[in-house]
Amino acid sequence: AAQDEVTALKREAQRAEQQLKVSAEQQVAADKAQAALQKAKDAALSEKSAVVEELKESGRQVQELQKAMAVLSQENTTVEGKLNKERERGAKAKETVKQLQAERVQLQADLTASAEDSRAAQEE
Repeated sequence: AAQDEVTALKREAQRAEQQLKVSAEQQVAADKAQAALQKAKDAALSEKSAVVEELKESGRQVQELQKAMAVLSQENTTVEGKLNKERERGAKAKETVKQLQAERVQLQADLTASAEDSRAAQEE
């Protein structure tokens, strides 16, 4: 009877040992899972930080581009003003050339008429 009791106790000790072994393996697996989860969290935080920095940099670039656009717009307005003045000068010059050409034609006609009058007067 004592021997049966010892055998039963040994079996119970073996079962307890196996349960402890399984429990220890489960703990190791849980620890590995926890470590993997922490690693994933750290990677996500790192990724989030990188994205935030990229967004900040994009914001800075947008501000720089807006400033550049403002400068270019102002310069464009100045250039357009100068261009309009040049167009006005060109139109005035064109009008002056037309007037001078008309005067030239008139003067040539007058000269021709005067020359003909001179010839006619000489022939008389």
